[in-house]
Amino acid sequence: MFNFIFSNLFTLWLFSFIGGAILGFISLLIYKVANQENPLFLKYEGSNQNETIKDILRLVEKEVTNNKFSIHDAAQKFSINPREINVLMKKYLRCTFDKFLLYSRIEIVKEHLRSSNASEISIAKSCGFSSVNEMEKRFHSIMGSTLQKYREKNIFI
Repeated sequence: MFNFIFSNLFTLWLFSFIGGAILGFISLLIYKVANQENPLFLKYEGSNQNETIKDILRLVEKEVTNNKFSIHDAAQKFSINPREINVLMKKYLRCTFDKFLLYSRIEIVKEHLRSSNASEISIAKSCGFSSVNEMEKRFHSIMGSTLQKYREKNIFI
């Protein structure tokens, strides 16, 4: 009987300790993210690199709906090698240029699906995809849902 009570108290203490540690870690992450200029940035090291990555992100934001826009366009605009752009993107954002561009486009698709009744063709064109099939394939690979199912579950009209 005593061993049973002791083992349950120890188990309770252990779960409380682990839960507290996890909550502390999550609180620290939230604090760090909240006190950064942009939560996508992980660590600023060099001001030149910092400015370059900010300029690249501004360009992506401006050109995200252009289906012809690619890393080569950004490299040409800033006179740097495409590989260098990917090195900076991985360093600061932990993803490649192409992944960041795709995620940005998917966010726009999600917004259109939630807030409008626009056709899939018009959404694909306005979000920088070359076709509906490409948009559906990319959306499903990231979101794990079809466009129609996402729209049905997330409509805000």
